[in-house]
Amino acid sequence: MSIELRTLYRELGGRYELRLAAGEKGLSREVAWVQFCEDEDNTEFFRGNDLAITTGLCKDGEEWLLLFLQNLCRHGAAGLIVNIGKYLKKQDITPAVMAFCEEKEFPLFVIPWHVHISDIMQDCYNRIFYAVQQETDLAELVRTCVFQPEKAADLESEFRLRGLAGKAFYLMVLEPAGVDLDEQLERRILLAAKTSLNPQPFSYVAFWQQSRLFLLLIGAESQMPARIFTKLRQLCLGIVPKCQPVGGISTTRSGSAAMLPGAYREAGAALAIARLKRKELFSFDDLGTYRLLFSVDNIGLLRQMHREALQSLLDYDDKYHTQLYKTLRAYLFSGCSLQAAADIVFTHRNTISYRIGKIRDLLDNPMETAEQRFSLMLAYYIADYLRAVGD
Repeated sequence: MSIELRTLYRELGGRYELRLAAGEKGLSREVAWVQFCEDEDNTEFFRGNDLAITTGLCKDGEEWLLLFLQNLCRHGAAGLIVNIGKYLKKQDITPAVMAFCEEKEFPLFVIPWHVHISDIMQDCYNRIFYAVQQETDLAELVRTCVFQPEKAADLESEFRLRGLAGKAFYLMVLEPAGVDLDEQLERRILLAAKTSLNPQPFSYVAFWQQSRLFLLLIGAESQMPARIFTKLRQLCLGIVPKCQPVGGISTTRSGSAAMLPGAYREAGAALAIARLKRKELFSFDDLGTYRLLFSVDNIGLLRQMHREALQSLLDYDDKYHTQLYKTLRAYLFSGCSLQAAADIVFTHRNTISYRIGKIRDLLDNPMETAEQRFSLMLAYYIADYLRAVGD
């Protein structure tokens, strides 16, 4: 899909006398394509993250280069290479041009007139194609391990060849809830995500699957996944304002292909609870009791445990239009405080006291011991879990 601008500069600089004039902080930008552009109106056809090259043939006045750069920024270009010598001179790179590029972190490069633009463009294309193939192969490796776990063990050798073995990783799944993204928007978000991740002191694999953005963070410190999510959430909102991204993060795993399916289950579980709780992000490490439930394969048993513990309340509520099920949950999860439960369900304390007495009779459970209360609380956790997994 793209290549980091820093990589292009490092690999092409000496060969084509390419020199960075301004905007060094923007070298982490991703380059998806290279466009030869002389007319500023043609920037409307840029798809985003294009690297522009110009000779300044259409230069019209001293402010032309600054206006051209402003247009490129508006249309999401990754940077600009200026062919200096005939139409544009060194003095055209004015202090105002330099200041703009530094402020916008927009890389501005220069090459001398004798360098053939067609040569550097072809070289860029070749390197983009190669980078895309490498990125696609790596993403497909991770995707296969995640979604076809029976093949993970057979891919261990390729995992090692890619330099991934033995390195700790987190798997993050980000879901842009609230909107349906088309391919173009997914592309923009992915390129923005890669640009944000490039300066980080760890490697990553990023790809879209089933309308979710998957990020394998390799060698990241424990606090980094949450920070990365916050940054990516801001990027998503900047591109699609109505988007409400939610995320789930796995626990840290060892660098093994066989660990990816488990990491996906954990990240998916955390994402499901984030949606259920209407939170932006959950890590599997922070799920508490839910971690145990997500490791249970016998869904039928969980349904049975919930029915045995609480079905009588649901039946009573349905028959008499009461709120005993909701009241008991508020009571248990507020430390068995009548006043706290009353505040949660917006009911008088005396009403809560009456309901709890009724609940004790219906359940034949005095709720006096920790064990008696735990069985009921676990049933509510199970109810949450079943809703989270859509059961």
